[in-house]
Amino acid sequence: MSEGAPMAPFPCAQAGVSRTRCRVPSDILSGHMLQQTARILSNLFQPMLTGTYVLLTIALTSALTWKAGVAWGAGMALLTAGVPALDIYRRMRGHTVDDFHILVRRQRLRPLLVAMFCTGLGFALALVLDAPHPLQASLLAALVTGALLTSVTGVWKISFHAAAAASALVILTWGLGWEALALGPLVPAVAWSRVALGRHTPAQVVAGLAAGSAVTIAVLFLY
Repeated sequence: MSEGAPMAPFPCAQAGVSRTRCRVPSDILSGHMLQQTARILSNLFQPMLTGTYVLLTIALTSALTWKAGVAWGAGMALLTAGVPALDIYRRMRGHTVDDFHILVRRQRLRPLLVAMFCTGLGFALALVLDAPHPLQASLLAALVTGALLTSVTGVWKISFHAAAAASALVILTWGLGWEALALGPLVPAVAWSRVALGRHTPAQVVAGLAAGSAVTIAVLFLY
């Protein structure tokens, strides 16, 4: 849950000097670029989007036909990400949530419960309709991880971004093979972005990484 305040204007703009005539100190420019990079990473790998990437990939690679893979992946992504996203927008219109990324920790519980309900429903449908086993396992891992993080976030702002990124890497490596580890650098990059944007402390992202990877490994091993 990310998105911060707008970046401060360049010093030259504050002084009324056009940017083309202004030489911005390299440290300010590099800091601005780092913040922009962190914001892009944080938005691209928002937990619901990360889950969508994983579900689509696992569905497409584990279903018997590509049509079945598209149907399973799109259906589960709409249920587990689309519905919770609409719920958050509804709460924003009702002024019970300040922003889509839910920066205020005390506002997170109800949206998280909706997301967990949708994931649980998706897992139940996957069981009843005999979805591919890797897709069932991925949904179960998301459900258990979500339950753990939700219980923690009531008292401490553990990083969902970091947990989702770590869980995604474990699932993709399990489902696609060791080649998926090529995506590994994205995990610390996402974790860094949350600290760089001031959304979490290093301890909160490390805890998220540990929780996401450990729970997912356990679920995949046991299920």
